[in-house]
Amino acid sequence: MARLSDRNKTLMFVPQPQSPDWSGFVKETSDDVVPDGWLEANGQAVSRTTYSELFALIGTTYGVGDGSTTFNLPGGSLTNNLINTGNAEITGSLGIGMTPVKTLDVTGEIRASTGILFGTDTADANTLDDYEEGAWTPAIASSGGGAATYTYQLGAYVKVGQLVTVHGYLWFDKATLGAGNVTMTGLPFTSKNTSDLYASMAVGYWVLGIAATNFGGYVSPNNTVISLKANASAGNLTNTLAVTGLTTQNEMIFTLSYRAET
Repeated sequence: MARLSDRNKTLMFVPQPQSPDWSGFVKETSDDVVPDGWLEANGQAVSRTTYSELFALIGTTYGVGDGSTTFNLPGGSLTNNLINTGNAEITGSLGIGMTPVKTLDVTGEIRASTGILFGTDTADANTLDDYEEGAWTPAIASSGGGAATYTYQLGAYVKVGQLVTVHGYLWFDKATLGAGNVTMTGLPFTSKNTSDLYASMAVGYWVLGIAATNFGGYVSPNNTVISLKANASAGNLTNTLAVTGLTTQNEMIFTLSYRAET
């Protein structure tokens, strides 16, 4: 194997009677001249007749050429043409651009330890470095202490980068909640600690002890708690929901998107 440098060429061996075991073999070299018996694997179209044995070996796997008299060789570096039947560890960059264009099909997992960058982006802010989905347990709390009892207490979330979207359903009895203001606790990630960066919760369906025309909430910076607001009339949600506004059968179906700290 020749030394590797920034001038790398990827070569494919042309089948020959004296060395059949090398047929279709691919290697990288930094030599300027393509040696006899090899073709540069750069996606080029070559003759089906002149290279009939190679055509019989790889066919139109890497492109049909002109559709009748030529066929394409693989293109790019060895990493571009990697067919992985086990595990492959790649240090550096993996390019998928080929001529003709090829699709990277992966059965299994692709792991990017430091994230994914799109196009020519290089900034950390443009790096997609996390995806997660799971369940969380929303709970009702009071500034006066105590606890609610639940018929349904369901929550799910999806996190893409720093953006977290949660939704849930609560059906609960105020039970032993002490007098005070009501909050919802248990968000799966702490909200980003940016001054005045609040995120609002939308409630699509609710049943409370008061006839609330508007009902919603918000999460403040650096928090996992949602403050709940309810108004008996139209207008801005300015009234904090109190335990006195609950009953023995309260329901909430809600969703919230917010930015997490990490």
